[in-house]
Amino acid sequence: MKKEVCNISLTKDCLDNDYTFYSDGTVFNIYDKQHTKKNIITELMANALSPETKKKLLEKCPIEKIEAIINLMSTNQSISIYGIDRKKIIWDGSEGFN
Repeated sequence: MKKEVCNISLTKDCLDNDYTFYSDGTVFNIYDKQHTKKNIITELMANALSPETKKKLLEKCPIEKIEAIINLMSTNQSISIYGIDRKKIIWDGSEGFN
C-alpha cells in the first residue's frame, strides 16, 4: 500500500499546480491548465519528472522531506547532496536528474 510522503505546491498566478508524492514513487500532479480548465489530474513516476520541474519542486520542498523526495526522484540514479539551504538546493549535476 502506498503512503503519502509529501505535498508540494508550485501554484502561480492563481493557477494550481500541486504535486503529491507517494512512497511507491508515483506522483499525482493536480493542476489548472487555464482558468476555465481546472483540476486536471496526471499520475506519473517521480523519476520521470523533467529536470526543471524536479529543481522547482526541491526548492519548495519542506527541509525535512528533501531526502525522501530526492530518493523518489532519483530511482536507479545516485545523487550527491553537497549542501541544503531552504532557498536553494545544490546537487552534483553529473549524476543529476536525467
